Amino acid sequence: MSAKIADVNSLVEGNWFAQLCVDNFGKLSSNHSYARSYQYLRSGIPLDRCQQAAFVPDDVRYCLGCRLAFAVDRAWRRISFGTAQGLAELGTDEIMMWGGTIPVLPEQHVGMRPYKLTMSDAAAIREQAPDVRNVTSIINRSDLKQVSDFSSAGGQVLGVELNYPEIANLPIAQGRYLNQQDLAERRQVVVLGQRMVGLLFPGRPPLGAVITLNGYRFQVIGVAKKVGRGNGDGLNQRIYIPLTTMQEFFPLTGDNIPQDSISQIQYQPRTEELNETAKAEVHKVIATRHGFDPARKEGFEEWDTIRSNRMVGLIFTAMDVFLGGVGIVTLALGAVGIINIMLVTVTERTKEIGLRKALGATNRSILFQFFLEGLTLTALSGFIGIIGAAALMAALGSVVGNNDMGFDPPRLVPWSAAMAMGTLTLCGIVAGLYPARQAAIFRSCGSAAKGIRPC
Repeated sequence: MSAKIADVNSLVEGNWFAQLCVDNFGKLSSNHSYARSYQYLRSGIPLDRCQQAAFVPDDVRYCLGCRLAFAVDRAWRRISFGTAQGLAELGTDEIMMWGGTIPVLPEQHVGMRPYKLTMSDAAAIREQAPDVRNVTSIINRSDLKQVSDFSSAGGQVLGVELNYPEIANLPIAQGRYLNQQDLAERRQVVVLGQRMVGLLFPGRPPLGAVITLNGYRFQVIGVAKKVGRGNGDGLNQRIYIPLTTMQEFFPLTGDNIPQDSISQIQYQPRTEELNETAKAEVHKVIATRHGFDPARKEGFEEWDTIRSNRMVGLIFTAMDVFLGGVGIVTLALGAVGIINIMLVTVTERTKEIGLRKALGATNRSILFQFFLEGLTLTALSGFIGIIGAAALMAALGSVVGNNDMGFDPPRLVPWSAAMAMGTLTLCGIVAGLYPARQAAIFRSCGSAAKGIRPC
Protein backbone atom coordinates (compact mmCIF):
# COMPACT_ATOMS: atom_id res chain seq x y z
CA MET A 1 0.00 0.00 0.00
CA SER A 2 2.83 2.40 0.94
CA ALA A 3 4.65 1.77 -2.34
CA LYS A 4 1.48 2.52 -4.26
CA ILE A 5 1.00 5.83 -2.44
CA ALA A 6 4.51 7.08 -2.01
CA ASP A 7 6.48 6.51 -5.17
CA VAL A 8 4.60 8.06 -8.07
CA ASN A 9 7.70 8.19 -10.22
CA SER A 10 7.97 4.41 -10.22
CA LEU A 11 4.46 4.24 -11.60
CA VAL A 12 5.31 6.77 -14.29
CA GLU A 13 8.09 4.72 -15.79
CA GLY A 14 6.87 2.81 -18.84
CA ASN A 15 3.29 4.18 -18.66
CA TRP A 16 2.37 6.88 -21.14
CA PHE A 17 -0.75 7.95 -19.25
CA ALA A 18 0.99 8.46 -15.92
CA GLN A 19 3.74 10.40 -17.67
CA LEU A 20 1.11 12.59 -19.32
CA CYS A 21 -0.43 13.36 -15.92
CA VAL A 22 2.94 14.37 -14.48
CA ASP A 23 3.96 16.39 -17.54
CA ASN A 24 0.71 18.37 -17.35
CA PHE A 25 0.80 18.93 -13.60
CA GLY A 26 2.16 22.40 -14.11
CA LYS A 27 -0.85 23.33 -16.27
CA LEU A 28 -3.66 22.47 -13.89
CA SER A 29 -5.78 25.48 -14.74
CA SER A 30 -5.92 24.59 -18.44
CA ASN A 31 -6.09 20.79 -18.17
CA HIS A 32 -8.34 19.81 -15.31
CA SER A 33 -8.81 16.18 -16.39
CA TYR A 34 -5.10 15.41 -16.16
CA ALA A 35 -4.76 17.34 -12.91
CA ARG A 36 -7.60 15.37 -11.31
CA SER A 37 -6.11 12.10 -12.54
CA TYR A 38 -2.71 13.08 -11.14
CA GLN A 39 -4.25 13.73 -7.74
CA TYR A 40 -5.94 10.31 -7.89
CA LEU A 41 -2.62 8.74 -8.87
CA ARG A 42 -0.85 10.32 -5.90
CA SER A 43 -3.58 9.13 -3.52
CA GLY A 44 -3.01 5.53 -4.57
CA ILE A 45 -5.94 4.94 -6.88
CA PRO A 46 -5.05 2.36 -9.58
CA LEU A 47 -3.96 3.63 -12.98
CA ASP A 48 -6.90 2.11 -14.82
CA ARG A 49 -9.29 4.06 -12.58
CA CYS A 50 -7.28 7.26 -13.20
CA GLN A 51 -7.63 6.71 -16.94
CA GLN A 52 -11.38 6.34 -16.54
CA ALA A 53 -11.49 9.62 -14.64
CA ALA A 54 -9.66 11.43 -17.43
CA PHE A 55 -11.45 10.01 -20.45
CA VAL A 56 -15.03 9.12 -19.38
CA PRO A 57 -17.32 12.20 -19.55
CA ASP A 58 -18.94 13.22 -16.28
CA ASP A 59 -22.68 13.34 -15.73
CA VAL A 60 -22.93 17.06 -16.38
CA ARG A 61 -21.42 16.72 -19.85
CA TYR A 62 -23.57 13.65 -20.38
CA CYS A 63 -26.81 15.47 -19.64
CA LEU A 64 -25.79 18.47 -21.74
CA GLY A 65 -25.10 16.07 -24.60
CA CYS A 66 -28.50 14.48 -24.13
CA ARG A 67 -30.13 17.89 -24.20
CA LEU A 68 -28.30 18.79 -27.41
CA ALA A 69 -29.55 15.56 -28.99
CA PHE A 70 -33.02 16.45 -27.73
CA ALA A 71 -32.78 19.90 -29.31
CA VAL A 72 -31.72 18.45 -32.66
CA ASP A 73 -34.56 15.93 -32.48
CA ARG A 74 -37.11 18.65 -31.72
CA ALA A 75 -35.79 20.78 -34.61
CA TRP A 76 -36.05 17.81 -36.97
CA ARG A 77 -39.59 17.06 -35.82
CA ARG A 78 -40.64 20.66 -36.43
CA ILE A 79 -39.20 20.49 -39.94
CA SER A 80 -41.00 17.20 -40.47
CA PHE A 81 -44.27 18.65 -39.23
CA GLY A 82 -43.81 21.78 -41.35
CA THR A 83 -43.13 19.75 -44.50
CA ALA A 84 -46.21 17.59 -44.01
CA GLN A 85 -48.27 20.68 -43.26
CA GLY A 86 -46.89 22.35 -46.39
CA LEU A 87 -48.16 19.46 -48.53
CA ALA A 88 -51.52 19.70 -46.78
CA GLU A 89 -51.73 23.37 -47.78
CA LEU A 90 -52.10 22.30 -51.41
CA GLY A 91 -55.26 20.31 -50.77
CA THR A 92 -56.74 17.16 -49.27
CA ASP A 93 -55.83 13.76 -50.77
CA GLU A 94 -55.65 15.22 -54.25
CA ILE A 95 -54.16 13.89 -57.45
CA MET A 96 -53.42 16.37 -60.24
CA MET A 97 -53.39 15.48 -63.93
CA TRP A 98 -52.39 17.50 -66.97
CA GLY A 99 -52.45 16.77 -70.70
CA GLY A 100 -49.59 14.63 -71.96
CA THR A 101 -47.78 13.44 -75.07
CA ILE A 102 -48.56 10.20 -76.90
CA PRO A 103 -47.43 8.51 -80.17
CA VAL A 104 -49.13 9.61 -83.38
CA LEU A 105 -49.70 5.91 -84.16
CA PRO A 106 -50.32 3.29 -81.46
CA GLU A 107 -47.11 1.29 -82.10
CA GLN A 108 -44.92 4.23 -83.07
CA HIS A 109 -42.13 5.50 -80.80
CA VAL A 110 -40.71 8.40 -82.84
CA GLY A 111 -43.53 10.76 -83.84
CA MET A 112 -45.33 12.13 -80.76
CA ARG A 113 -48.37 14.36 -80.43
CA PRO A 114 -49.72 16.28 -77.43
CA TYR A 115 -53.24 15.91 -76.18
CA LYS A 116 -55.37 18.17 -74.00
CA LEU A 117 -57.74 17.14 -71.26
CA THR A 118 -61.34 18.19 -71.75
CA MET A 119 -64.52 18.78 -69.77
CA SER A 120 -65.91 15.55 -71.24
CA ASP A 121 -62.86 13.69 -69.84
CA ALA A 122 -63.76 14.93 -66.36
CA ALA A 123 -67.39 13.89 -66.88
CA ALA A 124 -66.27 10.42 -68.00
CA ILE A 125 -64.10 10.04 -64.89
CA ARG A 126 -67.12 10.84 -62.71
CA GLU A 127 -69.16 8.15 -64.45
CA GLN A 128 -66.59 5.39 -65.06
CA ALA A 129 -64.19 5.58 -62.10
CA PRO A 130 -66.02 4.19 -59.06
CA ASP A 131 -63.05 4.69 -56.72
CA VAL A 132 -62.90 8.43 -57.45
CA ARG A 133 -65.08 10.42 -55.07
CA ASN A 134 -64.56 13.96 -56.38
CA VAL A 135 -63.38 15.53 -59.67
CA THR A 136 -62.92 19.15 -60.68
CA SER A 137 -61.81 20.84 -63.91
CA ILE A 138 -59.52 23.86 -64.10
CA ILE A 139 -58.45 26.28 -66.82
CA ASN A 140 -55.26 28.12 -65.91
CA ARG A 141 -53.86 31.12 -67.80
CA SER A 142 -50.97 33.41 -66.87
CA ASP A 143 -51.10 35.73 -69.90
CA LEU A 144 -54.10 37.85 -68.91
CA LYS A 145 -53.53 41.50 -67.99
CA GLN A 146 -55.01 42.37 -64.59
CA VAL A 147 -55.74 46.04 -63.85
CA SER A 148 -57.57 47.91 -61.08
CA ASP A 149 -58.20 51.62 -60.58
CA PHE A 150 -55.04 51.82 -58.49
CA SER A 151 -52.52 49.39 -59.93
CA SER A 152 -51.86 46.47 -62.26
CA ALA A 153 -50.52 43.01 -61.58
CA GLY A 154 -49.50 39.77 -63.19
CA GLY A 155 -50.52 36.38 -61.90
CA GLN A 156 -52.50 33.27 -62.65
CA VAL A 157 -56.19 33.43 -63.54
CA LEU A 158 -58.00 30.17 -62.81
CA GLY A 159 -61.40 29.17 -64.11
CA VAL A 160 -62.79 26.81 -61.47
CA GLU A 161 -65.91 24.87 -60.58
CA LEU A 162 -67.99 24.96 -57.41
CA ASN A 163 -66.26 21.95 -55.86
CA TYR A 164 -62.75 23.34 -56.27
CA PRO A 165 -62.38 24.25 -52.54
CA GLU A 166 -63.41 20.68 -51.62
CA ILE A 167 -60.26 19.35 -53.28
CA ALA A 168 -57.80 22.26 -53.23
CA ASN A 169 -57.18 24.49 -50.23
CA LEU A 170 -59.02 27.79 -50.74
CA PRO A 171 -60.36 29.25 -47.48
CA ILE A 172 -62.27 32.52 -47.79
CA ALA A 173 -61.26 35.48 -45.59
CA GLN A 174 -63.75 38.09 -46.83
CA GLY A 175 -66.89 38.01 -48.94
CA ARG A 176 -67.91 34.73 -50.53
CA TYR A 177 -66.83 32.04 -52.95
CA LEU A 178 -68.48 31.35 -56.31
CA ASN A 179 -72.02 29.93 -56.35
CA GLN A 180 -74.17 27.99 -58.80
CA GLN A 181 -75.70 31.14 -60.31
CA ASP A 182 -72.24 32.53 -61.05
CA LEU A 183 -71.45 29.51 -63.20
CA ALA A 184 -74.91 29.11 -64.73
CA GLU A 185 -75.16 32.77 -65.77
CA ARG A 186 -71.44 33.08 -66.59
CA ARG A 187 -71.12 36.06 -64.30
CA GLN A 188 -68.05 38.28 -64.45
CA VAL A 189 -67.05 37.95 -60.80
CA VAL A 190 -63.70 37.15 -59.19
CA VAL A 191 -62.22 35.90 -55.93
CA LEU A 192 -58.79 37.38 -55.24
CA GLY A 193 -55.85 35.64 -53.62
CA GLN A 194 -54.32 37.33 -50.60
CA ARG A 195 -51.23 38.56 -52.45
CA MET A 196 -53.31 39.85 -55.34
CA VAL A 197 -55.25 42.12 -52.97
CA GLY A 198 -52.04 43.87 -51.96
CA LEU A 199 -50.98 44.28 -55.58
CA LEU A 200 -54.26 45.55 -57.03
CA PHE A 201 -55.69 47.37 -54.00
CA PRO A 202 -52.78 48.55 -51.83
CA GLY A 203 -54.24 49.79 -48.57
CA ARG A 204 -57.81 49.83 -49.93
CA PRO A 205 -60.85 47.56 -49.48
CA PRO A 206 -61.26 45.21 -52.46
CA LEU A 207 -64.81 43.90 -51.93
CA GLY A 208 -67.26 45.33 -54.44
CA ALA A 209 -64.48 46.96 -56.47
CA VAL A 210 -63.98 46.33 -60.19
CA ILE A 211 -60.92 45.03 -62.01
CA THR A 212 -60.36 44.29 -65.69
CA LEU A 213 -58.98 41.10 -67.19
CA ASN A 214 -57.77 41.79 -70.72
CA GLY A 215 -60.21 44.69 -70.80
CA TYR A 216 -63.27 42.80 -69.49
CA ARG A 217 -64.77 44.16 -66.27
CA PHE A 218 -65.07 41.82 -63.27
CA GLN A 219 -66.42 42.55 -59.79
CA VAL A 220 -64.58 41.36 -56.68
CA ILE A 221 -66.89 39.22 -54.53
CA GLY A 222 -64.40 37.52 -52.23
CA VAL A 223 -60.86 37.42 -50.88
CA ALA A 224 -59.05 34.16 -50.03
CA LYS A 225 -56.94 33.61 -46.95
CA LYS A 226 -53.20 33.22 -47.25
CA VAL A 227 -52.32 29.66 -48.26
CA GLY A 228 -49.04 27.87 -48.80
CA ARG A 229 -45.85 28.13 -46.78
CA GLY A 230 -42.64 30.05 -47.08
CA ASN A 231 -41.78 33.05 -49.18
CA GLY A 232 -43.39 31.72 -52.37
CA ASP A 233 -46.62 33.61 -53.05
CA GLY A 234 -47.62 31.70 -56.18
CA LEU A 235 -50.70 30.22 -54.53
CA ASN A 236 -51.74 33.62 -53.20
CA GLN A 237 -51.12 35.56 -56.43
CA ARG A 238 -54.14 34.08 -58.16
CA ILE A 239 -57.56 35.20 -59.37
CA TYR A 240 -60.48 32.76 -59.45
CA ILE A 241 -63.41 33.14 -61.84
CA PRO A 242 -66.26 30.79 -62.87
CA LEU A 243 -65.10 28.05 -65.25
CA THR A 244 -67.97 28.81 -67.66
CA THR A 245 -66.95 32.47 -67.77
CA MET A 246 -63.35 31.42 -68.41
CA GLN A 247 -64.45 29.22 -71.31
CA GLU A 248 -66.41 32.07 -72.86
CA PHE A 249 -63.89 34.91 -72.53
CA PHE A 250 -60.49 33.23 -72.12
CA PRO A 251 -60.53 29.67 -73.54
CA LEU A 252 -57.32 27.75 -74.18
CA THR A 253 -55.92 28.47 -77.63
CA GLY A 254 -53.72 26.52 -80.02
CA ASP A 255 -53.79 24.18 -82.99
CA ASN A 256 -56.25 21.28 -82.96
CA ILE A 257 -57.47 22.04 -79.43
CA PRO A 258 -61.06 20.99 -78.59
CA GLN A 259 -63.46 23.72 -77.57
CA ASP A 260 -63.94 22.25 -74.10
CA SER A 261 -60.21 21.90 -73.41
CA ILE A 262 -59.03 22.45 -69.87
CA SER A 263 -55.61 22.83 -68.31
CA GLN A 264 -55.91 20.35 -65.48
CA ILE A 265 -58.09 17.79 -63.74
CA GLN A 266 -57.85 17.33 -59.99
CA TYR A 267 -59.51 14.39 -58.29
CA GLN A 268 -59.63 12.52 -54.99
CA PRO A 269 -59.73 8.75 -54.42
CA ARG A 270 -62.48 7.31 -52.27
CA THR A 271 -59.87 6.70 -49.53
CA GLU A 272 -56.15 7.40 -49.29
CA GLU A 273 -55.41 3.67 -49.51
CA LEU A 274 -57.18 3.49 -52.91
CA ASN A 275 -55.04 6.14 -54.60
CA GLU A 276 -53.32 3.64 -56.91
CA THR A 277 -56.64 1.98 -57.78
CA ALA A 278 -58.21 5.36 -58.54
CA LYS A 279 -55.25 6.33 -60.72
CA ALA A 280 -55.51 3.08 -62.68
CA GLU A 281 -59.21 3.76 -63.33
CA VAL A 282 -58.53 7.33 -64.43
CA HIS A 283 -55.67 6.19 -66.68
CA LYS A 284 -57.98 3.71 -68.37
CA VAL A 285 -60.64 6.38 -68.98
CA ILE A 286 -58.20 8.96 -70.36
CA ALA A 287 -56.25 6.46 -72.49
CA THR A 288 -59.45 5.03 -74.01
CA ARG A 289 -60.78 8.48 -74.87
CA HIS A 290 -57.51 9.69 -76.41
CA GLY A 291 -56.55 6.48 -78.22
CA PHE A 292 -53.47 5.05 -76.49
CA ASP A 293 -52.55 2.18 -74.22
CA PRO A 294 -53.20 2.93 -70.51
CA ALA A 295 -50.09 0.88 -69.67
CA ARG A 296 -47.97 3.59 -71.35
CA LYS A 297 -47.11 5.53 -68.19
CA GLU A 298 -45.19 8.22 -70.05
CA GLY A 299 -48.46 9.33 -71.61
CA PHE A 300 -49.67 10.74 -68.28
CA GLU A 301 -48.50 13.93 -66.60
CA GLU A 302 -49.66 13.81 -63.00
CA TRP A 303 -48.73 14.42 -59.38
CA ASP A 304 -50.04 12.17 -56.61
CA THR A 305 -49.80 14.21 -53.41
CA ILE A 306 -50.85 11.17 -51.36
CA ARG A 307 -47.84 9.20 -52.58
CA SER A 308 -45.55 12.18 -52.04
CA ASN A 309 -46.82 12.55 -48.50
CA ARG A 310 -46.11 8.87 -47.83
CA MET A 311 -42.56 9.16 -49.16
CA VAL A 312 -41.90 12.21 -47.02
CA GLY A 313 -43.35 10.34 -44.03
CA LEU A 314 -41.01 7.39 -44.62
CA ILE A 315 -37.99 9.69 -44.80
CA PHE A 316 -38.85 11.43 -41.57
CA THR A 317 -39.72 8.14 -39.85
CA ALA A 318 -36.26 6.84 -40.75
CA MET A 319 -34.70 9.99 -39.33
CA ASP A 320 -36.79 9.64 -36.16
CA VAL A 321 -35.49 6.08 -35.72
CA PHE A 322 -31.92 7.27 -36.31
CA LEU A 323 -32.19 10.15 -33.84
CA GLY A 324 -33.88 7.82 -31.35
CA GLY A 325 -30.96 5.41 -31.66
CA VAL A 326 -28.50 8.27 -31.13
CA GLY A 327 -30.41 9.27 -28.00
CA ILE A 328 -30.41 5.73 -26.60
CA VAL A 329 -26.67 5.34 -27.22
CA THR A 330 -26.04 8.74 -25.62
CA LEU A 331 -28.05 7.76 -22.56
CA ALA A 332 -26.25 4.41 -22.27
CA LEU A 333 -22.77 5.94 -22.59
CA GLY A 334 -23.68 8.68 -20.15
CA ALA A 335 -24.95 6.13 -17.62
CA VAL A 336 -21.64 4.27 -17.86
CA GLY A 337 -19.87 7.59 -17.32
CA ILE A 338 -21.93 8.32 -14.21
CA ILE A 339 -21.16 4.88 -12.76
CA ASN A 340 -17.41 5.26 -13.34
CA ILE A 341 -17.18 8.80 -11.99
CA MET A 342 -19.23 7.95 -8.90
CA LEU A 343 -17.06 4.90 -8.27
CA VAL A 344 -13.98 7.13 -8.43
CA THR A 345 -15.72 9.53 -6.04
CA VAL A 346 -16.43 6.72 -3.59
CA THR A 347 -12.80 5.61 -3.70
CA GLU A 348 -11.57 9.17 -3.24
CA ARG A 349 -13.80 9.74 -0.19
CA THR A 350 -12.82 6.63 1.75
CA LYS A 351 -11.74 8.69 4.76
CA GLU A 352 -15.06 10.49 4.88
CA ILE A 353 -17.04 7.25 4.62
CA GLY A 354 -14.92 5.54 7.27
CA LEU A 355 -15.24 8.51 9.61
CA ARG A 356 -19.02 8.62 9.21
CA LYS A 357 -19.29 4.90 9.91
CA ALA A 358 -17.05 5.28 12.96
CA LEU A 359 -19.44 7.95 14.25
CA GLY A 360 -22.40 5.59 13.80
CA ALA A 361 -23.69 6.28 10.26
CA THR A 362 -25.74 3.41 8.88
CA ASN A 363 -25.33 1.83 5.45
CA ARG A 364 -28.72 3.23 4.50
CA SER A 365 -27.76 6.82 5.30
CA ILE A 366 -24.51 6.57 3.32
CA LEU A 367 -26.32 4.96 0.38
CA PHE A 368 -28.90 7.74 0.46
CA GLN A 369 -26.18 10.43 0.57
CA PHE A 370 -24.32 9.21 -2.52
CA PHE A 371 -27.53 8.39 -4.35
CA LEU A 372 -28.85 11.89 -3.68
CA GLU A 373 -25.59 13.47 -4.86
CA GLY A 374 -25.77 11.65 -8.20
CA LEU A 375 -29.44 12.43 -8.63
CA THR A 376 -28.94 16.11 -7.81
CA LEU A 377 -26.09 16.49 -10.28
CA THR A 378 -28.08 14.74 -12.99
CA ALA A 379 -31.20 16.86 -12.42
CA LEU A 380 -29.21 20.09 -12.22
CA SER A 381 -27.22 19.41 -15.36
CA GLY A 382 -30.41 18.30 -17.13
CA PHE A 383 -32.03 21.63 -16.22
CA ILE A 384 -28.99 23.47 -17.55
CA GLY A 385 -29.29 21.39 -20.72
CA ILE A 386 -32.95 22.37 -21.14
CA ILE A 387 -32.02 26.03 -20.90
CA GLY A 388 -29.28 25.47 -23.49
CA ALA A 389 -31.71 23.65 -25.79
CA ALA A 390 -34.26 26.45 -25.42
CA ALA A 391 -31.59 29.02 -26.29
CA LEU A 392 -30.54 26.99 -29.34
CA MET A 393 -34.14 26.69 -30.56
CA ALA A 394 -34.71 30.41 -29.98
CA ALA A 395 -31.63 31.19 -32.07
CA LEU A 396 -32.81 28.87 -34.85
CA GLY A 397 -36.26 30.42 -34.68
CA SER A 398 -34.83 33.92 -35.08
CA VAL A 399 -32.92 32.77 -38.16
CA VAL A 400 -35.79 30.81 -39.70
CA GLY A 401 -38.52 33.29 -38.81
CA ASN A 402 -42.22 32.53 -38.60
CA ASN A 403 -42.57 29.88 -41.34
CA ASP A 404 -40.80 32.19 -43.78
CA MET A 405 -38.52 29.45 -45.09
CA GLY A 406 -41.23 26.89 -45.66
CA PHE A 407 -41.16 24.96 -42.38
CA ASP A 408 -42.03 25.60 -38.75
CA PRO A 409 -39.19 26.90 -36.59
CA PRO A 410 -38.20 24.56 -33.72
CA ARG A 411 -39.96 25.20 -30.41
CA LEU A 412 -39.49 23.79 -26.93
CA VAL A 413 -42.68 21.85 -26.15
CA PRO A 414 -43.27 21.67 -22.36
CA TRP A 415 -44.48 18.06 -22.26
CA SER A 416 -41.58 16.91 -24.42
CA ALA A 417 -39.06 18.74 -22.24
CA ALA A 418 -40.65 17.22 -19.12
CA MET A 419 -40.47 13.74 -20.64
CA ALA A 420 -36.80 14.24 -21.57
CA MET A 421 -36.04 15.51 -18.07
CA GLY A 422 -37.79 12.49 -16.56
CA THR A 423 -35.83 10.12 -18.78
CA LEU A 424 -32.53 11.74 -17.78
CA THR A 425 -33.46 11.56 -14.10
CA LEU A 426 -34.41 7.89 -14.44
CA CYS A 427 -31.05 7.15 -16.05
CA GLY A 428 -29.34 9.03 -13.24
CA ILE A 429 -31.22 6.95 -10.66
CA VAL A 430 -30.30 3.66 -12.32
CA ALA A 431 -26.68 4.67 -12.87
CA GLY A 432 -26.25 5.98 -9.33
CA LEU A 433 -27.54 2.93 -7.49
CA TYR A 434 -24.43 0.75 -7.89
CA PRO A 435 -21.87 3.38 -6.76
CA ALA A 436 -24.12 4.33 -3.84
CA ARG A 437 -24.38 0.69 -2.81
CA GLN A 438 -20.60 0.32 -3.01
CA ALA A 439 -20.26 3.29 -0.69
CA ALA A 440 -22.83 1.84 1.71
CA ILE A 441 -21.09 -1.55 2.04
CA PHE A 442 -17.63 0.05 2.30
CA ARG A 443 -15.50 -1.44 5.06
CA SER A 444 -12.64 0.60 6.45
CA CYS A 445 -9.46 -0.46 8.26
CA GLY A 446 -6.86 1.48 10.17
CA SER A 447 -7.15 4.29 12.67
CA ALA A 448 -7.28 8.05 12.73
CA ALA A 449 -3.56 8.16 13.51
CA LYS A 450 -2.47 5.74 10.79
CA GLY A 451 -5.12 6.73 8.26
CA ILE A 452 -8.37 5.14 7.18
CA ARG A 453 -8.24 2.91 4.09
CA PRO A 454 -10.35 0.22 2.41
CA CYS A 455 -9.97 -3.27 3.88
